[in-house]
Amino acid sequence: MEGLKEAIAKIPPVTRYYLGGTLLMSFCMTYSIISPYVLFLDFPSVFYQGQIWRLVTTFFFAGGFSMNFLFAMMMIYYTFN
Repeated sequence: MEGLKEAIAKIPPVTRYYLGGTLLMSFCMTYSIISPYVLFLDFPSVFYQGQIWRLVTTFFFAGGFSMNFLFAMMMIYYTFN
C-alpha cells in the first residue's frame, strides 16, 4: 500500500487532481449516479438556465469504464506529466 501512495504522491498535483476528477465523473456516469447529459457542454443551458457546472464538467468526462477510458487516462497522464 505504501508503494501505491508513493507512486500517487510522485504525480504532480494538477495532474493528480485532474485524473481523480476524471475518474470520479466516469464512475458516477457508469453507475448512473449522474446522467451523462448533465455533464456535456450545452451553451443554451449555461446562459439561459444558469447551469455553470457544464463549463467545468465537460473537461472531466472521458466516457464510461472501458478500454477507451484507460487510453484516455493514459493520455491525460502523459500530457500533463
